[in-house]
Amino acid sequence: MSYKSTEFVKFFDEMYNYAPIGIALLDLDGKLMHGNPALFKMLGYSKEELFGLDFISVTSPDDREERLRSVSLLGEGQMSAYATEQRYVTKDRRIVWASLHDYVARDEQGKPLYYISHLVDITDRKRNEREQGQIQLLHKLITDHVQDVVSYLTPDGVCRYVSPSVKSMLGYEPEEFIGKNNKDLQHPEDLRQLQGRNNEDADVVTFRLKHKDGHYIWVEVNYTVVRNGLGEMEYIIGVTRNVDQAVRQHQLLKQAQQVASLGSWKWDIVNDKVEWSDQMYRLLEVDPASFEGSFIPTFQLYYEEDHGLLQEAVERALSGHELQVQVRRKREDGSFKYLHILGTLERDAHGVPLQLFGTLQDVTERNKLIVAKEAAESAAKARNEFLTMISHEVRTPLNGILGHADLLSETPLTQSQRDSVLTIRQSGNVLLSMMNGILDFSAMDSGVFPLAKEPYSLEDAVRASIELFRKEADGKMIELSWSYDSRLPRVVLGDETRIRQIFINLLGNALKFTEKGNVTIAVSRNDSPEVPEGLLVTIEDTGIGIEPDHLDGIFKPFTQLDASMSRKYGGTGLGLAITARLVELMGGTVRVSSIKGSGTTFRVKLPLMLPDEPAAPKVDHIWSLPGQEGVVKGLRILIAEDHEMNRKVLYMMLKKYGHHIDMAENGQEAVDAVTSKVYDLVLMDIQMPIMDGIEAARHIRERIPHGRVPVMIAVTANALLGDKEKYLECGMDDYISKPLKLEWLDQVIQRHFSGSSGRFF
Repeated sequence: MSYKSTEFVKFFDEMYNYAPIGIALLDLDGKLMHGNPALFKMLGYSKEELFGLDFISVTSPDDREERLRSVSLLGEGQMSAYATEQRYVTKDRRIVWASLHDYVARDEQGKPLYYISHLVDITDRKRNEREQGQIQLLHKLITDHVQDVVSYLTPDGVCRYVSPSVKSMLGYEPEEFIGKNNKDLQHPEDLRQLQGRNNEDADVVTFRLKHKDGHYIWVEVNYTVVRNGLGEMEYIIGVTRNVDQAVRQHQLLKQAQQVASLGSWKWDIVNDKVEWSDQMYRLLEVDPASFEGSFIPTFQLYYEEDHGLLQEAVERALSGHELQVQVRRKREDGSFKYLHILGTLERDAHGVPLQLFGTLQDVTERNKLIVAKEAAESAAKARNEFLTMISHEVRTPLNGILGHADLLSETPLTQSQRDSVLTIRQSGNVLLSMMNGILDFSAMDSGVFPLAKEPYSLEDAVRASIELFRKEADGKMIELSWSYDSRLPRVVLGDETRIRQIFINLLGNALKFTEKGNVTIAVSRNDSPEVPEGLLVTIEDTGIGIEPDHLDGIFKPFTQLDASMSRKYGGTGLGLAITARLVELMGGTVRVSSIKGSGTTFRVKLPLMLPDEPAAPKVDHIWSLPGQEGVVKGLRILIAEDHEMNRKVLYMMLKKYGHHIDMAENGQEAVDAVTSKVYDLVLMDIQMPIMDGIEAARHIRERIPHGRVPVMIAVTANALLGDKEKYLECGMDDYISKPLKLEWLDQVIQRHFSGSSGRFF
């Protein structure tokens, strides 16, 4: 063998043994004849373990069929070589991927001698491809199904890819975006802030994009710039999120904060960083550029006298309480702005304070309103207290005057004496009417004037009201006539007392200003659109009439047509004002027409309310005519009254009916008397020294067995609206206001003792 042949064999041997790829020589049956070290290392077998082994046994079962087919084709000469990628099973049962190249060695006659296989380990490449494929699949799944829009743009803004979610967000198909620069979809007002932003490698921007249907939506784009090795921009990856609702809610919140003078704040306790909303700067009149952004300096913004108050509130908040405090900020002009601060503490999982956040509201105007409201309430309270005092102080002597006048009128008198008594009674009743009018008007003016809804006979109410004026009309020789529409229901729902008050005010007004002629009352059904299914009351007189230019002010309170009329006819000018208010409260209307010198006509239209079920009218004995019921006699009565004159009047009124009467001058004496002696009736004054009537009634009900508690009737000069209900709730059985009338006292006693001549235990 020549030197060159020897060197060639040596070179071939080294190449075979040190080659980085596996080399296998297989016989025609597929068994291993020889292999290099790289082959054994790849498969994990020793040379001895693989020699003589059918190579198909180390081929993956999934690739064996393909392997056998290719070897057969090579042996038959149908292929000169074969290349593929196949899997092999290592000794430790791992799968190894190899790039396989097979060919056949033949003799000079072309007869197959053996197979030569080259195997390159591509396991790592295959793993990377598989992982990359999984990543691409995951990416596709995300971009195809995420609600946000994922896009790839060239440096000049041309879209190369956009996810299908662009359809649901902006109404476009992906194909309508790809290959285009879509800057024309950006809102013109947002273009300036977007210019030059692509120079930054990553950023988040918020702007508006036009929907396919033409409206704009707010979006937030989180983008990243991808650069090559030279630092040049290759493409931009963007994730676009629909934030339209959040932005618009934020805008509404800002508007609401401005309207409500409300700002929001947050204090990062860990880093001592304070954040404010835009409204905070406006409320505190602070330039954002000068704001230090830490907590302690913010104290200096508030009035120095409030620093301690604010510090205490913050310390309480840090210990777990709600932050709630009102402080002041002093303006340059020396006035104060009042600020209400609310806050909530946030802690971590270990209870360590993280941040305090909340709101600040300008309550300057609200405080003014509160002060004004408190002043108004104080004035209203003072007015009510004044009216209560006046009512009590006027009614108490009136009770003595009218009571004695009633008693005196039932004694033998000369005509001159009887006229004097009548004058006393009329004067007292005028004063009482004025007081009642003032109290009613005050209640209406305060807005607290409830109306009852009880069944009553409308016809009886009208008749009783008219009969009250019969004697006066006869005395002036004025014809008083009335008609009643038979189509009207017998029983209606409403406030009978106030209905009568309307009739009494209008009838009294008509008789007052009529010197001769007649006063006519017509009560009929009214079905006008103004008040459907209603009542029409027409009161017409032949009196002095009213000038046309005075008609507009006739229902104004404390109004008289002129001073001379006030001197001649008297009155407070409240009667018609109260009537108009009552009609309005009942949902009706009142109109007046008049001819100077010929008379006046009032027309009242009121809605009619009917009971849900047929009901009997409520009988109110206070409005019954005297003498209609039997007189109760022989009761054991205790008069609890601190005013000597009132005790005397009550005693004389009751004594004439044979009642047995004791006296008490205060509430304590009344309690002592009732606990030591049996009484049928207690007439209890409300305002008494030592113990008032309400407390006395409570003690009596607590101390006396239920079956032995006497009837307790509040007899008081307090006659404001709601007083009766208040006293009934406090334990009284009934109520009668001063000044007392003998018939009223008789009737309230009859209400509780009718058919009895005393109650004995």
